[in-house]
Amino acid sequence: MNLLELYTLGFGRGLLVAVLLLVATATLDAITTSELSLAAIYLFPILIATWNCGPRWGAAFALASCLNQFLLGVAQGYPQSTLFYFTIVNVNRTITYLLFVYLANQLRRLYDDERDAARLDDLTGVRNRRGFREVMQHEIYRHARSGLPFCVAYLDCDHFKAVNDQRGHAAGDDLLRAIARSLCQQVRRSDTVGRVGGDEFAIIFPETEGANLLNVVAKLRTELAVVVRPFGEVTFSTGVVTFPVPPDTADRAIQLADRVMYRAKSSGRDGTMWDVFEAEATPRREAAEADA
Repeated sequence: MNLLELYTLGFGRGLLVAVLLLVATATLDAITTSELSLAAIYLFPILIATWNCGPRWGAAFALASCLNQFLLGVAQGYPQSTLFYFTIVNVNRTITYLLFVYLANQLRRLYDDERDAARLDDLTGVRNRRGFREVMQHEIYRHARSGLPFCVAYLDCDHFKAVNDQRGHAAGDDLLRAIARSLCQQVRRSDTVGRVGGDEFAIIFPETEGANLLNVVAKLRTELAVVVRPFGEVTFSTGVVTFPVPPDTADRAIQLADRVMYRAKSSGRDGTMWDVFEAEATPRREAAEADA
């Protein structure tokens, strides 16, 4: 484990590592001479607890560290100072540690905001391809454990280039925003909408059977037809893939859904094709048009 991995441990492992580091630091502090201060070393378990477990745990570790150093100083008779100055030093140390927790927590919040922003599409506000892939990989792991199926729908805007050419790129941007907004309003909170290409969107439907999803997709397409009507003759080619068994990677899942979408596009556009993925084979050709 390298140093950077200590800050991506999650709550449980982060708390365990922080406890072990605090115990090790306190033990080392107890067996070394009072002339050697380990005050800076205590910052490591405090930082790990704050980053992985939150500011309350960070504050708890900060106070525990201060209490341990205070008790050690009392046991040693604070040989380097008088009781008055010893008390002031410990109060200052406590304030410093708590300030450190506050700053570490603020840094973590900024880090999370920047990480989330890097995974969102600037234009539409939905997940970009990178963010969508990460959610997809998480769902693959989750469904592999649960054994439940999930589905992916892939939508391509058939006449997007014509909108850009005839109405301008600003109209094209408005169209993409309208599509993203409509999709987000219609899906469940557990579903994930992503813009995975210039005029291509994909949706992850966790714990969903494909046969049940076709009616949902038909409704999505009906609502989209209303939303895009002001932009001219805009239609959608849609591919839907059911994954009874998850593929190995997110890229594989997206590739399969994209392939089914292109089957719908090559069949005359403005239609939906459905397929089923089994193990690591090519999807079965059980696709059928759901709508014209």
